[in-house]
Amino acid sequence: MEDEKRRKLDELVARYDLEPSLRDDVYVEGLTDKSIIQWFLEKSNLDTKNVAVYEIDTVDIPTDQLFALGLNDSNRSRVIFLAFQLQRLFETTSLPHVVCIADRDFDDLIGSSSIESELLLFTDYTSIDMYLFDSNIIEKFLRLALRKDDLEAVNILTNIYPILEEMFLLRAANQSLSYEMEWLLPGALKDCFNKKRRKGDPLEFDSNVFVEKYLNKNNRKSEKIAFLDKVNELRNKNISEIRNKIRGHDFIQLFCWYIEPYLPNNKKGFTETEIAFAALRCCLDVNYLMQEKLFQELTRRMSK
Repeated sequence: MEDEKRRKLDELVARYDLEPSLRDDVYVEGLTDKSIIQWFLEKSNLDTKNVAVYEIDTVDIPTDQLFALGLNDSNRSRVIFLAFQLQRLFETTSLPHVVCIADRDFDDLIGSSSIESELLLFTDYTSIDMYLFDSNIIEKFLRLALRKDDLEAVNILTNIYPILEEMFLLRAANQSLSYEMEWLLPGALKDCFNKKRRKGDPLEFDSNVFVEKYLNKNNRKSEKIAFLDKVNELRNKNISEIRNKIRGHDFIQLFCWYIEPYLPNNKKGFTETEIAFAALRCCLDVNYLMQEKLFQELTRRMSK
């Protein structure tokens, strides 16, 4: 893999124009995406000596250019922008050997951007994190990392899924209404759950308390009726795949809160979200990822 350096778009265009088939480049939103994609490619029997995976921050994309295309200021938008621009600039010649991978995010619930590109792929679920929302992966983590036999992956996922869906709907309503509200900090968010939970108790979430705190924090209390109407409108949409109704970071946070009462003091470190997230990633399996459309298509393109 090449050492990363920040490049301007015109420098990338010149590179791909001069060396159209020299290598395969993959652009992703962030470090987690990069580490998973890079590891997958290296372990999937592909010839990766001419493959490089880059975080989108290595490309200089001015914010005003995102706004001009109706995109917001985010790494996801930058990945989409890069795919669109390369497609446009090379539409009369051969497309460069580039794959841009963006999170699906809220697309299934509130609609996707009209921007399309042959160079753009989306995660199968809301984000790369959601490939971890799987009973086999969770079971492996419980047995090997925690060495716990009094926790069942299916029971954990069954308990936290309805809460995660509710939180996703609240986030999606904010996105759909363009309120740009800030999410609650962990301390305030935890106040919306059962406070004296003991081992064996389910995790319970008070959505009404959350909405009050959420709107108050963002000076949107007067918008409560409109906000709840939008939440209910989105709730009625038929999305069968549960992993397209969950935000990855919410999943990791609730998973840590769920397992906390079960862990002895010497295992409490696994309730830190970054530690748990890292351990769960280590439970991924190449054959498992190969069953997903994103990784099948990525393999196909890298095999050309």
